Amino acid sequence: MNIIYKELKILFSAKILSLLIAILSQILLTWKLGTADFGSYAFCYIFFSLLSIFFVNGYSFAITYFLSSRYITLSESFIYVFIFGSVSSLFAIFIGFLLLKNQINFFYKFGYSELYISLLIIPFIFLSNTFAQLFSSIQNFKLYRYLILIQSLLQFLFLILFVFIFKMGVKGALLSLIFASLFVICVEIFQFKKEYTFKFVVIKKKIVLKILKYYLSYYLGYVSNSVNHYLGTFMVSLFLNKESVGIYSLANQLISRSIIIPDTIYTMIFPKVSLSKNGNAKLIAQTSRYLVLISFFFMVLIYFLSEPFINLFFSSEFSGAIILIKILTIGFFVRFISKIFVPYYLGVNLPSVPAIISFFGLLVNFFAIILLIPEYGLIGAVIASVLGYVLSSFLISILFIKKSKLKFKDCFILNKNDLLILKKILLS
Repeated sequence: MNIIYKELKILFSAKILSLLIAILSQILLTWKLGTADFGSYAFCYIFFSLLSIFFVNGYSFAITYFLSSRYITLSESFIYVFIFGSVSSLFAIFIGFLLLKNQINFFYKFGYSELYISLLIIPFIFLSNTFAQLFSSIQNFKLYRYLILIQSLLQFLFLILFVFIFKMGVKGALLSLIFASLFVICVEIFQFKKEYTFKFVVIKKKIVLKILKYYLSYYLGYVSNSVNHYLGTFMVSLFLNKESVGIYSLANQLISRSIIIPDTIYTMIFPKVSLSKNGNAKLIAQTSRYLVLISFFFMVLIYFLSEPFINLFFSSEFSGAIILIKILTIGFFVRFISKIFVPYYLGVNLPSVPAIISFFGLLVNFFAIILLIPEYGLIGAVIASVLGYVLSSFLISILFIKKSKLKFKDCFILNKNDLLILKKILLS
């Protein structure tokens, strides 16, 4: 556990700094753009993100899994990331182009030129994020930390350049994502050639098929889980105006930043789980026990600080986000904890389990939104999200307990040994 704590400190420091930079960027953007244009930016972000989710991003999980389990080398993983990423990104861009080409009236209120620019983000975001994940898969967390910080800083600097100096509005905010990712890709390639021996490898049919098989087995879960995150904002854009999209998006983005905590632990745990034949269920359970305490602390903090934070740093136009954040804390509390069980299923090569559960959560969220938004507006949208998170988190937790043959208390209640470790950590 001491090794894990040291690795966690390395990652968490970078994630916190990255979080602060992201929040500062968000504050500046909302003041500059206002609710309507911020709503347009949020929809453009969702537009390219959904295309990436459906056609691109899942390959990163398959490749990092095989790298973590030492089935492929780092050189091979770089080659496969570039090939799968490039081909799938071009396909996603093509699909997006067809959607915009059809001149659907719904897209007009968010800006066609902005949506076209957002399509160009897809390959750059995928390559920069996945190349960074490769380094974390071989447990080079120090380099991974620097890459996270570099990307956040560059994105902030390009945001200032394009939005505030060149005054390009939503287009400038989108361009900052492209240029930041492009620079990070260059840094990643340089670091790879500097620290590791790169070898051009022959593309092997067997490995390609294994990647595709893993990708397809996890596809439903990844898509469901990711779409679930963006579904509320997307449905709000269908039923309500741009201003409502901006308010809902701000609330969802701010509380979603807190996911860096389970995500950081996920990044650190996944390589260790991948190397274990039984998925290292005890390590997962111990981590879950700590996450119960951490998530409770953070969600209570967010609940009580959301009102003064929004009132202090954002314009009065965004005050409607306060109640949305408070309701979402319920869903994110359980999501915090259950997220750590996913590496167990991926590590034991059972990605279909979280896949089916995530899909169920997506369906609950979708039908609840359709029922609640017309009557309750933004409040209905967040209640639907909470329902989806709670039900899917409950199922994945119960199935983990059954599969691992552990007890409820083993997964969710701190024991004496945990408290002693926690005491040592706090006093160190």
